[in-house]
Amino acid sequence: PKVDNSFIHEDIINTLTEQVKDKSKSDVEKKKLIKKLDSFVSELPSGNYKILRHHKLAVAYYNLKDYINYKNISEKALNLSESIGDSLGIAKSYSYLGIYYRKTEQDNLAYENFYQAKKILSSIKTDPSNQKQVAYYYGKVLIDLAQMLKNVKNYSESESLTVKAIKS
Repeated sequence: PKVDNSFIHEDIINTLTEQVKDKSKSDVEKKKLIKKLDSFVSELPSGNYKILRHHKLAVAYYNLKDYINYKNISEKALNLSESIGDSLGIAKSYSYLGIYYRKTEQDNLAYENFYQAKKILSSIKTDPSNQKQVAYYYGKVLIDLAQMLKNVKNYSESESLTVKAIKS
Protein backbone atom coordinates (compact mmCIF):
# COMPACT_ATOMS: atom_id res chain seq x y z
CA PRO A 1 0.00 0.00 0.00
CA LYS A 2 1.11 3.51 -0.87
CA VAL A 3 1.47 5.99 2.02
CA ASP A 4 0.22 9.56 1.54
CA ASN A 5 3.17 11.81 2.43
CA SER A 6 0.91 14.81 3.08
CA PHE A 7 -0.59 13.03 6.11
CA ILE A 8 2.86 12.20 7.45
CA HIS A 9 3.99 15.77 6.83
CA GLU A 10 0.94 17.17 8.64
CA ASP A 11 1.44 14.73 11.50
CA ILE A 12 5.05 15.88 11.92
CA ILE A 13 3.94 19.52 11.88
CA ASN A 14 1.30 18.82 14.54
CA THR A 15 3.78 16.89 16.71
CA LEU A 16 6.40 19.65 16.48
CA THR A 17 3.75 22.28 17.25
CA GLU A 18 2.78 20.42 20.42
CA GLN A 19 6.43 20.06 21.43
CA VAL A 20 6.96 23.82 21.03
CA LYS A 21 4.09 24.39 23.49
CA ASP A 22 5.67 22.06 26.07
CA LYS A 23 6.44 24.26 29.10
CA SER A 24 9.10 21.84 30.34
CA LYS A 25 11.29 22.59 27.28
CA SER A 26 13.88 25.35 27.44
CA ASP A 27 13.73 28.33 25.10
CA VAL A 28 16.81 26.98 23.28
CA GLU A 29 15.04 23.64 22.70
CA LYS A 30 11.90 25.45 21.56
CA LYS A 31 13.86 27.58 19.08
CA LYS A 32 15.38 24.43 17.56
CA LEU A 33 11.93 22.89 17.27
CA ILE A 34 10.52 26.06 15.70
CA LYS A 35 13.33 26.10 13.12
CA LYS A 36 12.53 22.48 12.24
CA LEU A 37 8.82 23.30 12.14
CA ASP A 38 9.55 26.27 9.89
CA SER A 39 11.32 24.03 7.38
CA PHE A 40 8.33 21.65 7.25
CA VAL A 41 5.85 24.54 6.89
CA SER A 42 7.95 25.99 4.04
CA GLU A 43 7.44 22.73 2.13
CA LEU A 44 3.64 22.96 2.31
CA PRO A 45 1.82 23.88 -0.89
CA SER A 46 0.71 27.51 -1.11
CA GLY A 47 -2.70 28.02 0.42
CA ASN A 48 -4.69 28.98 3.50
CA TYR A 49 -3.29 26.12 5.59
CA LYS A 50 0.27 27.30 4.95
CA ILE A 51 -0.72 30.86 5.87
CA LEU A 52 -2.34 29.60 9.09
CA ARG A 53 0.83 27.68 9.95
CA HIS A 54 2.98 30.75 9.24
CA HIS A 55 0.84 32.77 11.63
CA LYS A 56 1.22 30.08 14.31
CA LEU A 57 4.98 30.05 13.75
CA ALA A 58 5.06 33.83 14.12
CA VAL A 59 3.26 33.59 17.47
CA ALA A 60 5.73 30.92 18.63
CA TYR A 61 8.64 33.22 17.76
CA TYR A 62 6.92 36.15 19.49
CA ASN A 63 6.40 34.09 22.65
CA LEU A 64 10.15 33.42 22.69
CA LYS A 65 10.80 37.15 22.22
CA ASP A 66 12.44 36.45 18.86
CA TYR A 67 10.93 39.50 17.22
CA ILE A 68 13.08 39.44 14.07
CA ASN A 69 11.87 35.95 13.10
CA TYR A 70 8.35 36.96 14.16
CA LYS A 71 8.52 39.81 11.64
CA ASN A 72 10.09 37.66 8.91
CA ILE A 73 7.45 34.93 9.21
CA SER A 74 4.67 37.56 9.32
CA GLU A 75 6.05 39.04 6.09
CA LYS A 76 6.12 35.56 4.51
CA ALA A 77 2.48 35.10 5.51
CA LEU A 78 1.62 38.52 4.04
CA ASN A 79 3.34 37.75 0.73
CA LEU A 80 1.68 34.35 0.48
CA SER A 81 -1.72 35.78 1.42
CA GLU A 82 -1.36 38.45 -1.27
CA SER A 83 -0.29 35.88 -3.87
CA ILE A 84 -3.46 33.82 -3.38
CA GLY A 85 -5.82 36.74 -2.66
CA ASP A 86 -6.61 35.74 0.94
CA SER A 87 -8.01 38.98 2.39
CA LEU A 88 -8.26 37.67 5.94
CA GLY A 89 -4.68 36.37 5.77
CA ILE A 90 -3.49 39.74 4.46
CA ALA A 91 -5.29 41.63 7.22
CA LYS A 92 -4.02 39.27 9.91
CA SER A 93 -0.46 39.62 8.60
CA TYR A 94 -0.71 43.41 8.64
CA SER A 95 -1.94 43.16 12.21
CA TYR A 96 1.01 40.95 13.18
CA LEU A 97 3.40 43.42 11.55
CA GLY A 98 1.69 46.24 13.44
CA ILE A 99 2.39 44.36 16.67
CA TYR A 100 6.05 43.99 15.66
CA TYR A 101 6.44 47.70 14.89
CA ARG A 102 4.65 48.69 18.10
CA LYS A 103 6.95 46.37 20.08
CA THR A 104 10.02 47.92 18.42
CA GLU A 105 8.65 51.43 19.07
CA GLN A 106 8.15 52.30 15.41
CA ASP A 107 4.75 53.82 16.05
CA ASN A 108 4.13 55.26 12.58
CA LEU A 109 4.75 51.90 10.92
CA ALA A 110 2.68 50.16 13.59
CA TYR A 111 -0.24 52.50 12.99
CA GLU A 112 0.03 52.10 9.19
CA ASN A 113 -0.07 48.31 9.46
CA PHE A 114 -2.99 48.28 11.90
CA TYR A 115 -4.81 50.77 9.66
CA GLN A 116 -4.24 48.56 6.58
CA ALA A 117 -5.63 45.59 8.51
CA LYS A 118 -8.67 47.63 9.57
CA LYS A 119 -9.37 48.73 5.99
CA ILE A 120 -9.27 45.17 4.69
CA LEU A 121 -11.31 43.75 7.55
CA SER A 122 -13.98 46.43 7.24
CA SER A 123 -14.32 45.56 3.53
CA ILE A 124 -14.85 41.83 4.22
CA LYS A 125 -16.92 42.07 7.43
CA THR A 126 -20.07 40.96 5.66
CA ASP A 127 -18.60 37.76 4.18
CA PRO A 128 -20.79 35.05 5.77
CA SER A 129 -18.18 32.28 5.33
CA ASN A 130 -15.90 33.60 8.06
CA GLN A 131 -17.93 36.34 9.74
CA LYS A 132 -17.04 35.45 13.34
CA GLN A 133 -13.32 35.25 12.62
CA VAL A 134 -13.39 38.55 10.71
CA ALA A 135 -15.38 40.21 13.52
CA TYR A 136 -12.85 38.97 16.08
CA TYR A 137 -9.84 40.33 14.17
CA TYR A 138 -11.66 43.55 13.31
CA GLY A 139 -12.35 44.20 17.00
CA LYS A 140 -8.77 43.27 17.88
CA VAL A 141 -7.34 45.67 15.28
CA LEU A 142 -9.63 48.47 16.48
CA ILE A 143 -8.29 47.97 20.02
CA ASP A 144 -4.72 48.06 18.68
CA LEU A 145 -5.45 51.31 16.84
CA ALA A 146 -7.16 52.72 19.95
CA GLN A 147 -4.06 51.95 22.02
CA MET A 148 -1.86 53.69 19.46
CA LEU A 149 -4.10 56.77 19.54
CA LYS A 150 -4.17 56.77 23.35
CA ASN A 151 -0.38 56.74 23.37
CA VAL A 152 -0.33 59.97 21.33
CA LYS A 153 -3.00 61.42 23.62
CA ASN A 154 -5.78 61.37 21.03
CA TYR A 155 -8.25 60.25 23.67
CA SER A 156 -11.53 61.02 21.90
CA GLU A 157 -10.65 58.99 18.79
CA SER A 158 -9.18 56.25 20.97
CA GLU A 159 -12.41 56.06 22.95
CA SER A 160 -14.48 56.02 19.76
CA LEU A 161 -12.50 53.08 18.35
CA THR A 162 -12.73 51.20 21.66
CA VAL A 163 -16.52 51.53 21.66
CA LYS A 164 -16.62 50.45 18.02
CA ALA A 165 -14.48 47.40 18.87
CA ILE A 166 -16.83 46.40 21.67
CA LYS A 167 -19.81 46.65 19.34
CA SER A 168 -18.18 44.66 16.51
